[in-house]
Formats: sequence, C-alpha cells, structure tokens
Amino acid sequence: NKANSYLTKTLRTPLGLPFRQTFRRRATAVVHGVPHSALNTIIYAINALTTLAVRSIKEDTLGQVAKDVPTIIRVFADTIRNIENFMQTLSPHWTDVEFDEKSSRRVKEVDEVTDALRSGLEQLLLVFGEFADSLGLSKGELRGAKELVAGGGSAEKGKQMEQRS
Repeated sequence: NKANSYLTKTLRTPLGLPFRQTFRRRATAVVHGVPHSALNTIIYAINALTTLAVRSIKEDTLGQVAKDVPTIIRVFADTIRNIENFMQTLSPHWTDVEFDEKSSRRVKEVDEVTDALRSGLEQLLLVFGEFADSLGLSKGELRGAKELVAGGGSAEKGKQMEQRS
C-alpha cells in the first residue's frame, strides 16, 4: 500500500508523465490508429464519401450510387454508435492519475470524427431521406439515424430533417 502511494505520487509529477496511459491517449489510439494518427485521413474520407453520394442525386443519371446510399447511412450511424459506446465503456488505466469521470470522457480528437460522421449523415438524410423507402431503409433505421444527428447537434436540425422526410 505504501509502495502504491509512492507510485501514485510519482505519476503525478512531471517525472511520471511519460509513464501515464491517459484516457485521451488510449481513446485516440483506438479511434485514429497507431503509431500515427489517421485523423485527417478519416475525416477526408468521410467528407469525400458524403460529397460523392450527395452529388450523385443530380449527376448519377443511371442511379449506380443510389444502391449504396443505405449502406453508407447504416455504416455512418453504426460507427457513431460504436464510438460513443466505446467512449462510455473504456475504463481509465490505473496510471491515469488525473482522470475525472465528468470531464475526461470527452476527447476533442474523437469528437472531431463523430462530428464529421454526424455532418455527413445529416447531409445524406437531407438529400435522400424522402427516398428512404425506395432505397431500402426501414422507418426504424431512418428514425435512428435522425436521432443520432439531432443528438449531436441542435434539436432544430432534427426537426428540420423530420419535416423534410
């Protein structure tokens, strides 16, 4: 017990900093990848896929992209849910001596990914929401996706999407 006390005190000093496995560092390693973060690549990929799908409504006269839109919506929604669940269930490492349950579970770098996913999901729902039935999205999937978008932003966004569908 006394050794544990000394170890904890050492971890709280600048000398202990390299030995800490902070919640933030562990969460970003899982979401962004290691040894180098792929944050920008992930966000660019989300934005590119969203833009291609959204623009296809006018430019894809043969409807080749439309068949994949439900899959994109499902993947975006599932990814948001999985990241949020992961962030709530990830346990802090014993060396993270400064972890605070209320403030430490919000990780800016992880939120950037979920924000990009929410934005992309919102754009897809605004453009393709009225065609959900013909695309093969169930009402439950559509409602769940709208709730995810509204949950990450203002309630006004959710109402706006509800009216358009």
